[in-house]
Amino acid sequence: MSSPLYLGFIQTIKKGTYMKLSVKRPMKMKKGQPQLFKSWSATVKAGIDYDNISVVQEGRADGSLPEENAGLRGGQVWHTFPYVIQKVDGSFDYRFTRTGCAKPESVILDASGNKVDKEVAKEMAYSSEFSSSDTPVFQIGEKYITAIKEVPVEEIPS
Repeated sequence: MSSPLYLGFIQTIKKGTYMKLSVKRPMKMKKGQPQLFKSWSATVKAGIDYDNISVVQEGRADGSLPEENAGLRGGQVWHTFPYVIQKVDGSFDYRFTRTGCAKPESVILDASGNKVDKEVAKEMAYSSEFSSSDTPVFQIGEKYITAIKEVPVEEIPS
C-alpha cells in the first residue's frame, strides 16, 4: 500500500498550523474543448477537526446543520485524522480549513502554461468551475498539490 506523499511533513506540524498551499488541477471541460487548468495559492489551516469549527458548532446549535457529523462519504476513510483521507481507489486527499485571509484568485492556464482569460474559459468549461463555496473545509487530491509549506506566524495575512 502506498503512503501519502506529504504525510511525513504533515505529521510534523501542529494542528491548526497556517500553510501556504499551491494547487494546479485540470478543469472540467465541455465536450470538444481543449483542456484548461486552474492554478491557485492560498493560506489555509491544516489539522482542524470539522466538529470543532465555530461555524459548524453554531450551525448544529441553531439547527441549520445536522446534530451529528455524517462522516466521510463514498467509502472514504481517514488515513491520518484530521489531515489525510484515503479514497476507495487508493489515492489520497488532504483536508484543509479555509482561513479569513484573502480569497485566492485562480489563474486559468492552457496546456502550454499560457494564461487564458476567465471569460473565454467560461465558454469552454462547465459553470461549476466558476462557482465558489463557503464550506469551512475542503479537500484536495494529493496529485494536484504543487507546493505546501508552513507559514511563519509573522507572515500570516490578516
